[in-house]
Amino acid sequence: MENEYGVRRMLGELQRDLRSGMYRPAPARRVDMPKPQGGKRPLGIPTVRDRVAQQAAKIVLEPVFEAGFLPCSYGFRPKRSATQAMERLRVGFAKGSCFVVEFDIRNFFGGFRLREGRGGLDFLGCHFRARFSGRSWEKYDTVRFYLHRRPSQAAMKRLRDKVRVRTDRRRSGMDIRDVIAELNPILRGWGNYFRTGNAARKFRQVDNHVVWRLRRLMLEKRGRNLRGGQQNAWTEEWFVGHGLYCLRGTIRYPKTA
Repeated sequence: MENEYGVRRMLGELQRDLRSGMYRPAPARRVDMPKPQGGKRPLGIPTVRDRVAQQAAKIVLEPVFEAGFLPCSYGFRPKRSATQAMERLRVGFAKGSCFVVEFDIRNFFGGFRLREGRGGLDFLGCHFRARFSGRSWEKYDTVRFYLHRRPSQAAMKRLRDKVRVRTDRRRSGMDIRDVIAELNPILRGWGNYFRTGNAARKFRQVDNHVVWRLRRLMLEKRGRNLRGGQQNAWTEEWFVGHGLYCLRGTIRYPKTA
């Protein structure tokens, strides 16, 4: 037990190497992660020892770099999220702003994009488009636009692809509750990301699509044993009773999300 390599020994050796200038990081494990728009993103996975050293450096360096960032910068900053960035777009548009700047650190000069939002744009998985406010016109006789955002077509397709994989006909032998248990984390996570926008219509489309896929799976499961009218019982309420998470009714305003 005395020779067991544990946390105390690892931290002691790391501290010694850092102070003496002998520390050298080990080669990171390289994993290629698929990107939503196609292609792959290289991801380096460091050892536990190197991860501790990185986190220690982050604690010291992060406040120094944070002091130089502008308030409009949101990418990879502490206590800042994509939802806050999207809300900044909405508020900024109401004040007259119509440009979004996106930087790709890995390929900065090739990935820099300046996009104008007057005609609509896709950003952070959402589609943004200006909408005329009929209420302001009727009540105040003034022309006013607000920034409408909903899940983009690409985001909808990625979700449908995930649902299709988990409701494939080859899973017809599984208990429907197990299928639903695999779907729920995906639906819940996707819904939590998009629920602060104008996504009510898209959420209903997703719910209807999921129920349609689950009904198809049940039909495949019953096969020739399907009784007359049995499929009529497989409604959304029936699947919800078996644990299905629904997106409709989960929309929240940004300040209350």
